[in-house]
Amino acid sequence: MKKGYFSAFFLFFLVQHEVYALQNCNGFLQLCDRRYNEVTFPTTHNGLSDKPPTITSGASIVSVQNQDKAFIEQLKAGIRATKLPLHWENNILKVCHGFPEEKFPVWVPQALNRPCQIDPATESLLDVLKILKKFLDENPREIFTFFLEGATGDHAKLAEIFAKAGFNENNVHAQLLHEQWPTLGQMINNNKRLVVFVSLPDSKSSSKIPWLHLMDEFVWQTDFKFGDIKELKKDIQNPKIREGASQTIFDKRLEQPDNKISVVQHFITPIYKKVQWGRIVPIGGTIQEAKIANSRPILMKRLEALEKKAHVPLNFIWVDFFEYGDLFDVINELNKVGKYSPAPAPSELSKEQVQADLEPLTKSLALLHDELANLSILLS
Repeated sequence: MKKGYFSAFFLFFLVQHEVYALQNCNGFLQLCDRRYNEVTFPTTHNGLSDKPPTITSGASIVSVQNQDKAFIEQLKAGIRATKLPLHWENNILKVCHGFPEEKFPVWVPQALNRPCQIDPATESLLDVLKILKKFLDENPREIFTFFLEGATGDHAKLAEIFAKAGFNENNVHAQLLHEQWPTLGQMINNNKRLVVFVSLPDSKSSSKIPWLHLMDEFVWQTDFKFGDIKELKKDIQNPKIREGASQTIFDKRLEQPDNKISVVQHFITPIYKKVQWGRIVPIGGTIQEAKIANSRPILMKRLEALEKKAHVPLNFIWVDFFEYGDLFDVINELNKVGKYSPAPAPSELSKEQVQADLEPLTKSLALLHDELANLSILLS
């Protein structure tokens, strides 16, 4: 009888494993039961600025590039969030990288009036959203997050553009300020797999779009003005939190309902040191610096220092040129999971593939049925 009990329980757990293998959340079963703000997500900084410069100013070439993989390639690689700067141009809301608020020399005077002119990767926000919608439709166990900065003050217009791409209150998560975040599993089961944060409150209407979350109400951020690796390493010794609303959110991070979100800005912007790489004026980032910044010794040390200071999980790690260095390994280590294993999209599976995938589960269920029948006889 003991043998029957053992076999039945063993087979039960085997069947359970086979079922759960089909139910990963963002690539990992372990993440399904964790609340959204208990998970660390690999994030690209200015994720659409993925092309080298084409605009020159005198003897200089201005670069606003922060990535070199297209948005869809980032999604396929496992990136699950991005920060996008938005600008209106010709009545179209565009994604393009201008430059920081500081006044720089007159290398690029035309950019002061037309920020999208210096970013060759400029796309309309609608086109970007359509890419994401297709990806999420094909990958039903994945959750994605946008951080939208710049021209985000007209929430009704934003919602209208999202709706044209197929995003609305039915499939975008809306988080209440006084409640805890749901788990990734709950968000997936409810098909609320997109989260959107915006930098500006609605200045056009009193009506509120519940799923456009104001960053100043939820998000605390680290400092970001690092001109070289030395400055980034210095921050490891004494991690700095961005001033203003970010510091206020940080101070409340341990208060109930424990639903604050953290953003770690981990990239080098050489222009802060007034550095020029030959003819390149790097208003964006550089691969040379990203390789070092994203390496495990630097990235993990800084994240460990921040976790020690904050006493909460770190959520979104913004990086440049994400594929260089050890971003995914570090993220997986923080999440205490293995390597990413995306669930295949249903449309990609043939009938034969589905039968092959379900065969181990079918056999396990049959064995479990037989063992339970034998156990029933032994107990009668």
